[in-house]
Amino acid sequence: MSRVLVGLSFVLLTLAGCGGGDGGTGPDDPFPDVSGAYNVDGGFDGTTRSEAGLTGSLTLTQASRQSGTLGGTATLTLTVQGEVSTISDVAVTEASVTPAGVVSFRIGSSAQGATWVFSGTRVGATISGRHTLTTQDARVSGDWTATKP
Repeated sequence: MSRVLVGLSFVLLTLAGCGGGDGGTGPDDPFPDVSGAYNVDGGFDGTTRSEAGLTGSLTLTQASRQSGTLGGTATLTLTVQGEVSTISDVAVTEASVTPAGVVSFRIGSSAQGATWVFSGTRVGATISGRHTLTTQDARVSGDWTATKP
């Protein structure tokens, strides 16, 4: 498992080449406001955080609470057995929020050799859920949390 994660950390370098408030929802604003800056922390199933983890920042943009479409960028650092890989200011794609507060987005594409999909539910100032990093050779998942500072 750790060899797979070490290999995946190098994929992050490939991904690097890719190019609000907490109010409730009402009838005029069906989608929650999830825009803003978040601190990200996460791990991988079957490992401890000291063996493999991710940290960084996520900025989500949302034009209006009338739409669940999101934009934004992420800067993430993946540490695997002391090896560190960072992607900076990578655009999040296929990003959205549901009226129930489920946030999902993708980093990378299969054309680039890897995708990293995040999904989580916003409660207050925190989004918590699961992420899956997929390459041609492996697929690893884990928990992640994004919290407004």
